[in-house]
Amino acid sequence: MNRAIDEAVGGWRVSGDAILYSGFPENVTSPNNANLNAPTSRANRYGKMKIVGRNNNNWWGTDPTAAPCQGSPTAPGANTACAYGYEVEAAIEHRPPLDWEHQRQIRSAPRAIALSICPLLSIPTVKGEKLEFRVDAFNAFNMASYAAPSLSTSAFSGTVGASPSMITYNAGNTWGKITGTVSPARQFQFAVHYKF
Repeated sequence: MNRAIDEAVGGWRVSGDAILYSGFPENVTSPNNANLNAPTSRANRYGKMKIVGRNNNNWWGTDPTAAPCQGSPTAPGANTACAYGYEVEAAIEHRPPLDWEHQRQIRSAPRAIALSICPLLSIPTVKGEKLEFRVDAFNAFNMASYAAPSLSTSAFSGTVGASPSMITYNAGNTWGKITGTVSPARQFQFAVHYKF
């Protein structure tokens, strides 16, 4: 290396690591836990959910299929396009589930990304000894990785409009709402090391 360049940038080393998740699989749950020892049960799956207009406030979107089935599907104004709902006898008779014990963890949470960088500068001193400066930057770009949204059908609060055919969520709705992160804020760690 050219001496001038070596004096300017020599002695530097950079390492890092990356953690990437495409999104953890999740279960849609139901408030109907009759005859179960567990506090929750998986919701019945009546159709395919279509994701339209997804954001952190409504991760499942605004398509009518994203609104959970509620009550009897034969009631006036009932949402017959719903993809998930709890076990209601009238609903099962009118529209049987796609599979009684539907596939587990069919929905996905947001992806997660964590990038960390560690630059290290080594400066020669005397008799082969070195002075090293190191910085560990965890989540170096301060990227937010969001937690899973609310997955309980009982958390839905809103209406399904006929025209345009989309969901209008009420202020108290938490169904499909993301309220937290799984990544820490950016953090720095500094170190000085003298090798002799």
